[in-house]
Amino acid sequence: WADAAYLEKLRLKFGPAYAAQELDALFTANVGYVFDFDRQRDMAVLPYSDPKIYKERVIGLDPGYGDPYAGALLLKDWDNKWWQADELYLPSKAIVDDAYPVLKQWCDRWKVSTIWCDKRRPADWQALRRKGLPAKPNLEVFGEDGRRTVMPMLRMVQRIFREGRFKIAPHCEWSAEEAENYAFPERDERNQGENPVDYRNHIMDCWRYGICSIDSLPEDRRPRYRGGNDMKPRANGMMPVDPRKPKYIPTVADVLAAQDKRFDLNERPGRRR
Repeated sequence: WADAAYLEKLRLKFGPAYAAQELDALFTANVGYVFDFDRQRDMAVLPYSDPKIYKERVIGLDPGYGDPYAGALLLKDWDNKWWQADELYLPSKAIVDDAYPVLKQWCDRWKVSTIWCDKRRPADWQALRRKGLPAKPNLEVFGEDGRRTVMPMLRMVQRIFREGRFKIAPHCEWSAEEAENYAFPERDERNQGENPVDYRNHIMDCWRYGICSIDSLPEDRRPRYRGGNDMKPRANGMMPVDPRKPKYIPTVADVLAAQDKRFDLNERPGRRR
């Protein structure tokens, strides 16, 4: 009994292969999934119930009104393995007051340091702060904005999955269901690096907000974090990789200023005088 116009909109968003799977209930094998998720391998009981065992205790939060209001309680141990201890998944038209009791319980029980909230929803994280919760807008990697940050952040989460460093508690059914079905659209003659289908990805966004606000990129590809809805870089740049060896790392603003200085308008090749 779904609205025909809405179904047609979903077909355009999904692409032929994913629409056949999700809307027509066909078994398709050519949809590219974002995560190689296996319930037997990637779901496990939390090893420790003492919050002091974990060096990072954060919440990734994806507020929604037309969409579900989702949250993920994320813990990182001293072996750099991430654990999702719990999930929050409220139906559409939920507001901050509906999510607050669960978020408050998580913060008290697990000594949560930060609730990393979707930076595009400033009213939500500001409302949580007024209620005394440690909510902040999520941090991003690289110096871009909008949808261009989705794939770099997802690549970080994919790497953690590939290395076997992300486990989900067995009762987190919504998280497992999303991870199993989160996929790229199949569209010919399109850039292969495009974002996944924007559908049933609310916990997936929580993973991005929570994990990417803490972790950094591998090797020498150090991220440039930018905090807050106003897109301003952090005042002190990124924290050093090794706190025992303090080292200044320039902010996005520093990098761009240096580029402008080296690439003066009068020195651009081919510029007509």
